[in-house]
Amino acid sequence: MFADVPKVKVLSLPHSGLPAAARNAGIAAASGEWLGFLDSDDVWLPEKTARQWAAIQAHPAIGVVCANAFVARHGVDPHMRPTLLRELPTGEVTLARLLEENVVITSSALVKRTLLVAAGAFSARQELRAVEDYELWLRMATLAPVHYLGEPLIIYQDDTADSVRRGDTPSFHWQADMTVLDCLRAHLTTVVPTPPDKRLLHAITATQLRRHIQRCAALLRESRYTSCARELIGLYATHPLTTTREIASQLFAAAGHRRRQD
Repeated sequence: MFADVPKVKVLSLPHSGLPAAARNAGIAAASGEWLGFLDSDDVWLPEKTARQWAAIQAHPAIGVVCANAFVARHGVDPHMRPTLLRELPTGEVTLARLLEENVVITSSALVKRTLLVAAGAFSARQELRAVEDYELWLRMATLAPVHYLGEPLIIYQDDTADSVRRGDTPSFHWQADMTVLDCLRAHLTTVVPTPPDKRLLHAITATQLRRHIQRCAALLRESRYTSCARELIGLYATHPLTTTREIASQLFAAAGHRRRQD
């Protein structure tokens, strides 16, 4: 539909199942100072780029500006039943905050080309499929501020049946998130020219520990007791003192959830 539109370049690529391959091809072919992304099932609202450009003008140091979204699920019109993806105020999203949660919706992001190139674009590693965007935002956040706009500027289609996440297991997503954190640690210690902030490395370790504990709780809720015990043994071997209270809290909550289900 865009083949006859001036300045629009259409690229045809073999299907790889990796969003990073298509996005990186687009990055290589683009020439603008700022680059945007739009997945095929999402929609930019008319005021999106104007609002983001105003933020860029007001905060020239930022490297990524993203926004909230209306969520569309199972064909429901978000204009008839608007649902915001998250409640997060406008402002900078620190790297420490990004470690807690990926708040950058790829279809909402405008990215400064020079910083994107410096960060290394999207990873095409198979084990990062479906979280390659999160891994990139973390790397970019080590180079420049990430700015978030609390108003919804896109319509985000949240339906795993039509996405690259289709068929992925909870275990795959958990392992992918852990790989993201490993990649960030490697980036900070081997790629970034300045010595890494020890507080940030500690935050990565704390995030990994928290996700291990959440994994244990999930396994308990699923009655996968052997896997839960194996995970707990590994946790106690590496964090014998710091995990006891948090593990107990999470597992008691999971056990209570399980009893309510029964």
